[in-house]
Amino acid sequence: MSRVWNSAYSVQLAYAQNMSPLMPDHGFPIRVIIPGYIGGRMIKWLTKINIIKNESTNHYHFHDNRVMPPQVTSYEKSIEGKWWYKPEYIFNELNINSAIASPDHGQEVRRN
Repeated sequence: MSRVWNSAYSVQLAYAQNMSPLMPDHGFPIRVIIPGYIGGRMIKWLTKINIIKNESTNHYHFHDNRVMPPQVTSYEKSIEGKWWYKPEYIFNELNINSAIASPDHGQEVRRN
């Protein structure tokens, strides 16, 4: 929730992409866009919003988008050590790993 209420993150509810309604594989009818977060953490197929006091206990909240330390070499070890529930291994934010070098800002591109 700290991201939602922070205007620097500009969390959005999207119902369209490129001036067309979202397709089901992109999250129709509504998708949450959280700039800087991995796409898997952005909620798709949104039909209602419930605000709750505690973190979700949903299976996918814990078992998706985690980076396990090198000593966790099997699924069995991850379960034994309860690694899925340690917040320091969650994979939410992404570092920028690309940049647009061309065209320049405001530059027109010719279509062939």
